Amino acid sequence: MEVLARILAREGTHAFRNHRVTQVPLHWYRRAPFWSLVATGVLPIIPHYPMRFLVVLAGYPMGRYLLSVIFGRGARYAVLAGLGVALTIPGKWIGPVSLVALALSVRAAQYMNRHQLDPLAPRRAENAMVEKA
Repeated sequence: MEVLARILAREGTHAFRNHRVTQVPLHWYRRAPFWSLVATGVLPIIPHYPMRFLVVLAGYPMGRYLLSVIFGRGARYAVLAGLGVALTIPGKWIGPVSLVALALSVRAAQYMNRHQLDPLAPRRAENAMVEKA
C-alpha cells in the first residue's frame, strides 16, 4: 500500500485523482468505507482491487482496511467452504465438467471477438459522408 500511496501522490497522477471516474466511487466510498470494503471482499461480482486505490486516495487507516479484508474475504471463503461441504461433487465429474466449461468459454470468447461492435463506426460513417461532400 505504501508503494501505491507514493505513486498516487506524484504530480503525474493528478488527472487520475481528479477525474470524474475516480471521484464518483470515492464519494460513495467515503460514505461507508468499512462496509464497502467488506462488500467487495464478499461479493464476487464487484472487483476488490480497485478499492485499494480508493483506500489510498481517501487516506483510510491500514488497520481498518486489514480488518475489513479479513471480514470480507473470510466470509466469502467460509461460504465457499460451506458449499463445498454441502454439495458433494463426485470426483469423476470434476475433470469433464471443467473441460466442457473451458471449451464453452473459449468458444464464447471467439464469438465475441468475431462479432465485436465497433464503437467508432458512427463517427467513421459521418466522416466518410463529410469527405464525399
